[in-house]
Amino acid sequence: MEVHHHPSVERKRLKEYLLEFIMIFLAVTLGFFAETIRESITEHKKAKEYAESMLRDLQLDTAQLRIYRLYYNYSADNIDTLQQLLAHTDPKDILPGKLYWYGLFGGAHRNFVPNDETFSK
Repeated sequence: MEVHHHPSVERKRLKEYLLEFIMIFLAVTLGFFAETIRESITEHKKAKEYAESMLRDLQLDTAQLRIYRLYYNYSADNIDTLQQLLAHTDPKDILPGKLYWYGLFGGAHRNFVPNDETFSK
């Protein structure tokens, strides 16, 4: 049976242990702070991108609603004209094309679908 001799181990003083502890503690603490700062920067960047995307969505929605409003106002005017024609004139006396044209807007409808690209991400 062989006997293994362990090399001589230097004994450290308490001061050296404290210095090693302080160095490891500082390294871990600074790493934690660096990671927190990096995450904060990343979150602010994402928040800015989301805000810009939401602004684009709102601009598109606003433009679409303006078009719808114009369309519905035009439709309402034509329906009013149809009602006046029918109230004051016998439907047989109204030109078929005119009756058809104003009657088209009675069933006019469009569905507004908001842009939700930002919320879909």
